[in-house]
Amino acid sequence: MGVHLYDSSTYSTEDELTRLRPALAIANANIPCLVWGEDALAFVHCVPTVLFQFHLIVPDDALEAACRAIMESLPYKKLDAPHPTWQEYGMVDPSRPSCYPSSVTLECTGDMEELASLSADTSIAVHPQSFWSVDVRDTSRSVSLEPAPPHDQRIRLPTSQDMRLFWTRFPKRTNHSSKTSFEENMMVIGCSKSDDAETS
Repeated sequence: MGVHLYDSSTYSTEDELTRLRPALAIANANIPCLVWGEDALAFVHCVPTVLFQFHLIVPDDALEAACRAIMESLPYKKLDAPHPTWQEYGMVDPSRPSCYPSSVTLECTGDMEELASLSADTSIAVHPQSFWSVDVRDTSRSVSLEPAPPHDQRIRLPTSQDMRLFWTRFPKRTNHSSKTSFEENMMVIGCSKSDDAETS
């Protein structure tokens, strides 16, 4: 089986702008944020991955304000309990039932047909930056999408070096070893390509 390397995102600019609406809402509230997870892999590092929950990292002291900014701009509400998929971590460490103990889940409450067409999971995870050991205000560790406009330069995505933290932050999930191995390989390939581009 061969590996096809992409030079650009497999998602259209329109799709990217749709997914990035929550990040734009936070940026419009003058709160710095970092897009994380599959969206960062797909949009900036050209990894042809499917999209799941939308992940954002914000300063610890702006966590609640960031959630309010999203809920005031888009049809979302805060969940009182951790997202069900976050509790999968209990299989690894039963004493820690949520893999994101300090994060907030926002659930879509309205008609987001455009968003649903891109991902079966329309929820948002807002994380405090201390959990990931990153400083979202440090723009030397992030990039923005092109072209601008229509992309907003205030919306930042991690560099390839920081994306590697996405897979080293948690222990391997033995019950999903094959899936994790495939996704990890795709991340390494995509970030290695990004490294080559940055140094060329």
